Amino acid sequence: MATENTRPTTLAGVKRLAKFIKQEQDIPYHDALDGAARKAGFQNFRHAQSVLGASACDQHRVFLTFYWGEHDRSAGSISGPVVRSGRTTFESLLPVPLKDLLPGKSLERTPYLNGFRLEAPDHLELRGDFYDKNEGVRMAEMAALALNFMAATGLRAPLESEMYRPYLNLSKHPDHSSHWYDEESKCEVVLDEPYRPMSQDEIDWAKDHGFYTVGVPWRGIYLAGYTPRLHAVSEAVLSRLVGKLVALEAWLKDQKWTHNSDSYQSQFISPARVLSGKRKPPRIMPTPQGVERAGAVPCGDGMPGHRSLWRPARRMDLNKHLHIGPIMSSLWVSMSWNWTRIGPIRSTLDAWFRNEYEETDLPKKELRRIYDLPKPALISGTANQLTALADVRQTIVEGYQNCKPKRELLEEIDKVERWIRRTQAKQNAKATIRRPEGAA
Repeated sequence: MATENTRPTTLAGVKRLAKFIKQEQDIPYHDALDGAARKAGFQNFRHAQSVLGASACDQHRVFLTFYWGEHDRSAGSISGPVVRSGRTTFESLLPVPLKDLLPGKSLERTPYLNGFRLEAPDHLELRGDFYDKNEGVRMAEMAALALNFMAATGLRAPLESEMYRPYLNLSKHPDHSSHWYDEESKCEVVLDEPYRPMSQDEIDWAKDHGFYTVGVPWRGIYLAGYTPRLHAVSEAVLSRLVGKLVALEAWLKDQKWTHNSDSYQSQFISPARVLSGKRKPPRIMPTPQGVERAGAVPCGDGMPGHRSLWRPARRMDLNKHLHIGPIMSSLWVSMSWNWTRIGPIRSTLDAWFRNEYEETDLPKKELRRIYDLPKPALISGTANQLTALADVRQTIVEGYQNCKPKRELLEEIDKVERWIRRTQAKQNAKATIRRPEGAA
């Protein structure tokens, strides 16, 4: 039985001790591997591998699948007919299991991986279609490099609350920047990969702003071609990460990644999916046009890999759209300081409008921009904004039949109304506290 005082003599023993250390100290597995290797008399786990010999079981296969469709662009448009399509699966290796790197919903916010879904413990699948096979292979390679970067450094995507304030933008000429978080130091780290050599001017500029910048002798994730930079407020963190990335580069030089393609309708079944005994569910595809369900129809053609968006089956009268379109444009610019609340409502109504009416239905093309007017009038004051929002709501109630998309949109409008009232109440409360005693 492994204990913290055990001195392993084999690579398997190092890994058993690492699992014990990980549980006892609640640290990332890659750090536990390095700690166990040091107890065995090695510099780190990479050093232990090179001396004791890494077997095939010490390398974990990971598969990245994407579907692609190349369009005819002879007419200068990217939306021409599909001339070639297929499914490509990229295979690479990781020093740790894929599932250990992506707990919970972290995949959705991880740089270079946020378009994928975890289809199986060893398989990531891109949700939507990629526009080009060759560029898709490059995209998959960057995803594999991001996974190796996480495995080697222990860094992960930061939560919003863990992001540095003010926004951590440490390079004088940043490019292809990605933000990461170091659990050990509770420090945010930025990986920067510009198309230019590193200069002393960059290093001096960072120091002048209270940060540190260091060039790292490894290939990076974006593969911009010049030395990647790491930026952080801790020089010690950067020093530790550089050593791990140098070891990662040695690991990567030994790897030979491959990919293979098949028909668009084919499916890749990974080894872990086979071992699970569970059938791979079919890929999500949009509902065909013309299908009506409970008073709703698909809004637009949709995209492969994503569920359809829906709208009411019967369109709203044009004069009602012409009435509320400018109001939504005005609310959008009037509440731009919190566009995440009003923006989705405006975008939904605009999408419904564009699917309900063809250009031939409108006397002037500029009418198709009513939800995105170039110079909308501002609506000042909470009372006026609430009145305008109530007008929009009532128009939707009268204009559309009862269905789930309509109910969901009205619910979002109600949320915005409640949010405006809460904000106004807080402002009034602060004004009352600040008002001098005895003031009228």
